[in-house]
Amino acid sequence: MTTLLGLSHEPGWLEGHGWISAPTCRQLLVSAELRRLCVDEATGRLIDLAPQVVRPELDPQAAALALQHMASDPSPLSETVWREEPEHDPGETLSEFVVLRDGLCDGPTGARVDARRAHLDHDVAYPEGPTAAWNLVARGERTHLLKHRGWTPVRTPTSTLWFSPAGQVVEVLHTHEPLQPLEADAVVPDPLALHALEAELLRPPTTDDDPPDW
Repeated sequence: MTTLLGLSHEPGWLEGHGWISAPTCRQLLVSAELRRLCVDEATGRLIDLAPQVVRPELDPQAAALALQHMASDPSPLSETVWREEPEHDPGETLSEFVVLRDGLCDGPTGARVDARRAHLDHDVAYPEGPTAAWNLVARGERTHLLKHRGWTPVRTPTSTLWFSPAGQVVEVLHTHEPLQPLEADAVVPDPLALHALEAELLRPPTTDDDPPDW
């Protein structure tokens, strides 16, 4: 949010591509579909995913205003965080919430599989344990097999403790981090001016450009 509004210059992550610079994030924002994710300020852990997508007009100012509205609108939490689903496999919204919340597999082997390529494991086996956000964890195939072979996970707000059948204990830290506070006098820059400036900075050079002044 702070990067997109021009309040910070932290890079962004583009799924299927990798890290992208802050100016590139802001250029892509103009044609992006927005979806609000609410996180716990102290831990950075995802606590809600809005069910609807926001599509601002194709304009830097409209996109910035939509972001500010999403940040300030005191909407109640959605049903995603507490609702139980009747089937073993979670629906699309619940799956997306768990994947975004976990980020990576929390297995004890060190192989941090991307949550999008992981199984959505019921901490308490279905049907005794419901298909719900609090009972689902993104875990790679190897971690899932270890759990079925006697390794016992205990999740805390910041990590997962694994207890092996032989008595070993392995702690795996979760991937989220506390949010960085904004400066008290932070001012959102003009989105139109910022977009125009960075579009020029990111533009590939042409033969009509003046040569660099060495």
